[in-house]
Order: sequence, then structure tokens, then C-alpha cells
Amino acid sequence: MNIISNKNIGRTVCFILLTALLFSLSVTVFASSHNGQQPQKGLVYRLHATSTLESAASDPPVEPLDIPDFLLPKTGGFLLPDEDEVLEYLTPPPAQEPSAEDSPSAGEADAPPPTIVPQSQPVDDNYFADAVFIGDSRTVGMMTYSGVKSHFYAKVSLNIFSVLHTEFLVPPEGGDELLTVLEALEKYPVFGKVYICFGINELGYNPTSFINAYEYFLDRVMELLPNATIYIQSIIPVSKEAAARSKYGVTNEAILRNNALLLDLAKKKGVYYLNVYEIFADSDGALDPSLSSDGIHLGKEGIKMQMDYLRTHTVGAHTAEASSNIKN
Repeated sequence: MNIISNKNIGRTVCFILLTALLFSLSVTVFASSHNGQQPQKGLVYRLHATSTLESAASDPPVEPLDIPDFLLPKTGGFLLPDEDEVLEYLTPPPAQEPSAEDSPSAGEADAPPPTIVPQSQPVDDNYFADAVFIGDSRTVGMMTYSGVKSHFYAKVSLNIFSVLHTEFLVPPEGGDELLTVLEALEKYPVFGKVYICFGINELGYNPTSFINAYEYFLDRVMELLPNATIYIQSIIPVSKEAAARSKYGVTNEAILRNNALLLDLAKKKGVYYLNVYEIFADSDGALDPSLSSDGIHLGKEGIKMQMDYLRTHTVGAHTAEASSNIKN
């Protein structure tokens, strides 16, 4: 009787040990098969201007965009501008004292810097036939009301960060493929003039992040269109009412600050700066509310003023023939 009991106990112990061993092996195999597992098929991570990873359904998976880290804006709510950082960025190195021979004459001293486009004889709208206007909803307004037969690579809510990866342009041959602005310029490098207008949607970002992204984008445009005349348009002011109700740093003080950065960038890169701001800023530096229904976006009359400014502020003006049929 004792022998039978001992045998039963021994069998029970062996069964328990064997079960434990099998369970341990199964756990080890499961863990090793899942360590370092890639996201499941159809789950794609895209880098956005908010510097967050957002999952999106897609088949097949797409590789994350290769955007340099320094381009990603600093987030976490509205960031107050680091004035010391801005001043340091804008402060030029100490200049050597010019000699009497190098001193400009009175007439030369009064002339505007060559970077800022001075007033010139007006051109007709054929001047813009080989131009592309790149920008946000303010540029969409130009597309709607200007009447010029140009190309407009513009989209509501686009900004200097999202322009790097937002696919919204339809190639002339049609199809389901959509292109980013840079992809379109690379595929169809046909433009003789480029007008870039960003800044209103970026006022809540750190100013250094904004200008770094702008420089990166500008460098790519210059590489793709090395012979084009490139204009950076200044940021147009907003009305006092729009500034007062903004929760995202949309103020005329911030606009002036970023315009200074844009002018500095234009000088650095050897491109042209259009000071459109000057015709819209009143004595307080604000936009006339009669020119805008929301204090931010220009209406038809405001767009007419803007286009008149562009017609009378050109470099190397000549009549250009239409050179592309790219769809907007």
C-alpha cells in the first residue's frame, strides 16, 4: 500500500515538473519571437510638424520621413519667444571700421539694401506666367482673387514645417499620386520665379525653429531651381482685434520679430525680400480691418493692393511666356 502511494506521489511530482518545464519553454519561445517586433503591417508612423508620432493606417507601410531633428518645432503649448536667442541670432559679428575710401556717398547711403526689392516700373501680368507662389491660406487668397495666370502651390493651414511632407499637388498627367511642394519642384523644375509666403501659422512657435525650417526649405528650393529668381514675402500684419483675441501668439510684435528674421535670411542666402508689410501696417503696425473679414486674411481689395505691390517691386523684369501646365 505504501509502495503504491509512493509511486502515485512520484508520478504526480514528475507530471508537475514536466508541466512547469513545458510552460517555461513556451514562454521563452513566445518572448523571443516578440522581442524587437516591428509595428504590425498597416501601422505607419509619420513625422508631423508637431514633432509627435502619429499612427495612420496604410498598406503597404511607408518609411518615416527623413526630416532633420532641428527642423521639428519646440512644442508643449505656446512658447514665449526667447528674446536673447533672437537677438543673438540677429546680432552680426563686429564690423571693421571702414576707411574714408570705402565710405558710401550720401546718395548711396540712402539707397535701400539690394536684398530689399525697391519700387520699380510696373510689369504686366505676363511677368508672373513662369512664377510659382508657395504658401498658406493667405496665398490661397491670392490664387482666388489675384487673377494672374500663375501656379499656386498653396494650401489652407500649410506652414513651413508641414510643407516638407504634405502631399496635396496633382501632377499634370493626373492619377492618384499626390506630391509635396518639393517633390513637384523636383519633378517639374520649370519655374523662373518663386514667391514664398509663410509665417502667419508659425507665430506660436519658437522663432529659431521657424527660421531654421524656413532656411532648410529655402535651401531645397534653391537646389531644385538654381536659376530662378526667389522672393521671400514679409508677413502681413493682423488687425488689432485679431491680435487681441488670439490665443496662439498671433500678434503684430511677433510678426515684426519674424520679419526681421526673414530679412536676415534673405541677406544670408542672396535672395530677394518683398516688404509687403509696409503697405498694410497702419501707424500702430496693425492691419486695417476693412481689408479683411477676420482680421488675418485679405479680401479682394487687399489682394489687389498686394498684387499691385508685387507688380511694382520686381528684379530683372521681363515678359515671360507660360512654361508649364502643372495643376494646382
